[in-house]
Amino acid sequence: MSLDYLLTWMLVLLRTLGVILQLPVVAGRPLPVAVRVGLCVCIATLIAGIVPAATLPAGLWDLLLVVGGEVALGLALGFVGRMAFTAVE
Repeated sequence: MSLDYLLTWMLVLLRTLGVILQLPVVAGRPLPVAVRVGLCVCIATLIAGIVPAATLPAGLWDLLLVVGGEVALGLALGFVGRMAFTAVE
């Protein structure tokens, strides 16, 4: 496993984690955190193979900026999905 693939998997994991955290409750009960994290790991493992490989940023601050951007984008996508579910309800 190359470092670029590991970085790609981590970025996909962080984006899906942001989306899954915003999921609405299922059947009136929220999913446990362990189930959400496990679901994110499974989705990241499946999707990371088809996503173009990311290159490792030059410095730590660049890496933190990329990680923060992925989490923010995931949260934004999850928020839009949650608003769609709320509108239907």
